[in-house]
Amino acid sequence: VKYHLRLIRVQRTIWWPEKTDWKGTFLFPSRPAKGPSSPSHPDGGSPGYIKEGFLAVQHALDKAIMLHHESSTGQKLFDGISIFIQRFPHPAYLHDGLLWISSGFFPLIFILMFSPIVLSMMRSIVWEKEKRLKEYQLIIGLRNWIIWAGYFFTFFPLYIIIISLICVLFFIFKEPILRYSDCSFLFVFLMCYAVASIFFAFMVSTFFNKAHLAASAGNLLFFASFFPFNFLAQHYGKITLANKMAACLSSNVALALGINLLIKLEIKEIGVKWHNLWTPANLEDNLIFGYMFGMLLLDAFLYGLVTWYVETVFPGQYGVPRPWYFFLMRSYWFGKPRIKNKKEDIQDNEVTQSNCFEAEPTDLVAGIQIKHLHKDFRHKAAVNNLSLNAYEGQVTILLGHNGAGKTTTLSVLTGRYPPTRGEAYINGYDISNNMIEIRKHLGFCPQHDILFDELTLSEHLFFYSVIKGISQKIHHTEIYDMLTVFDLLENLHTFSGSLSGGVKRKLSIIIALIGGSKVVILDEPSSGMDPVSRRVTWELLQHYKKNRAILLTTHYMDEADILGDRVAIMVRGTLQCCGSSVFLKQIYGAGYHIVMEREPHCDVEKISAMIKSQVPSATLEKNIGGELSFILPKKYTQ
Repeated sequence: VKYHLRLIRVQRTIWWPEKTDWKGTFLFPSRPAKGPSSPSHPDGGSPGYIKEGFLAVQHALDKAIMLHHESSTGQKLFDGISIFIQRFPHPAYLHDGLLWISSGFFPLIFILMFSPIVLSMMRSIVWEKEKRLKEYQLIIGLRNWIIWAGYFFTFFPLYIIIISLICVLFFIFKEPILRYSDCSFLFVFLMCYAVASIFFAFMVSTFFNKAHLAASAGNLLFFASFFPFNFLAQHYGKITLANKMAACLSSNVALALGINLLIKLEIKEIGVKWHNLWTPANLEDNLIFGYMFGMLLLDAFLYGLVTWYVETVFPGQYGVPRPWYFFLMRSYWFGKPRIKNKKEDIQDNEVTQSNCFEAEPTDLVAGIQIKHLHKDFRHKAAVNNLSLNAYEGQVTILLGHNGAGKTTTLSVLTGRYPPTRGEAYINGYDISNNMIEIRKHLGFCPQHDILFDELTLSEHLFFYSVIKGISQKIHHTEIYDMLTVFDLLENLHTFSGSLSGGVKRKLSIIIALIGGSKVVILDEPSSGMDPVSRRVTWELLQHYKKNRAILLTTHYMDEADILGDRVAIMVRGTLQCCGSSVFLKQIYGAGYHIVMEREPHCDVEKISAMIKSQVPSATLEKNIGGELSFILPKKYTQ
């Protein structure tokens, strides 16, 4: 006779919910059990085979079946025996209460230990983006992947320290916490998690432009990515392997499941070792440690892929965004070829057809060529149809008041903003497709100094010299000369955060000039300097303009007059005129005004006679109070 005995699913005598299920679908418990089940309960505890009446019903059914077939013999048999229950035998075991309890909270402890590094990393990366330090390094010529590698190797040693301390804590003592596992196995597993979590921080940082927001939201996202593990732990046996793998796309879940597997194997007195990398905790468990290694490495790859894509398509406030299909474009991987003959292209550049523009030189090479450039912000033109050339061996001045579009033009040339329309070439390379090549030979001084507060003046120069690939001999000679001219030798070992505004400006100019950059772009370099420092800056730029194309913006008329080989004047984003100072004075000049401060006993007629002896057509303009002024005609301005 065969029969099936099934009681209701919900147990009536045990009230706590996690033990109400008979778990008849599992051959093994979710956590390995050593020794007797519920040793403190004489009846075996949950599930309640005695309290729920299961054994009583089973005994009654067995007795009824036997009495049905052999009533008299069976009755005598049952009258002469007593029924007892006994636990199944079990081997000797070592009860480790810490491991048994820790399987629930150890994963969270590991997450908490690594969280300060992840959050600090996200904040630091976004802080450099917010302060435009990353942008400036890119403009100076540092490759983007090198910047990310710098972040990686800055924070990876911190992971190594924490992981080493964890291994010491778990394995070094006479009675280690993990008795049966391999220390090297745990070390490598945690290193895989370290790589994945670093790339997780990279990925999150690409979505933010403010450091404080990145720290707050990043903290929330980091811990939120751990929460799926709580659901997995409660329904572990019912979840398919595919769903577990999908959950492991969160590196925190992959770490938690790995630690959970480690605890299970440790409780079974097997531990995790390299030879059982592909062995499950029990026959019913569909998750093995080898999958965790693979998922952590896959997570790192996917996080890095998202970082690369988001940063390229959505570079943030500064940078040129590429189309979503950029990875299919040949120009992204190989760039566009350099234009062959820059002198010929100058002929096609319709810089001017007006009397306000001096003829372009034909014997010079254009380091910068701008053709019909437009830049609009919310339908407002900041730069309107700008065409301009800057030649090697010359200082080209872009002159205009605040809001004229000077800085916007430089921002487009250096890759901070994409052009709305038009073209621009630097050293023959198109700024829209060859910015990496352009930046190898580009020096840039921004309008506002972008420096590392934690680096000294000498460390800044060494850092940017390495980026430019300058040899040590040239580095010391060239930079020493510039420092001497600017009188900065006494500030060599001063942190930039402690430098005055004028000294910071000088440092920014030196950074732009070092390395023999073929094209140097300076945005109001002398702003914030005293008159003496301004004069020194002009002399330095005149000295270093040989074989370089220097484009400089200013709103100082005297600076443009003294320093500029060619001066271009912008008004409301439009180029109004361009040429040498002499050419512009001939067109727009009204002559010179000589203003003098006179003493009460001054002989005005004698002074007038002396001036007219040199400039016969000079006229007395003003003789009021203590001021005396004369006007010299325009033809004498040369």
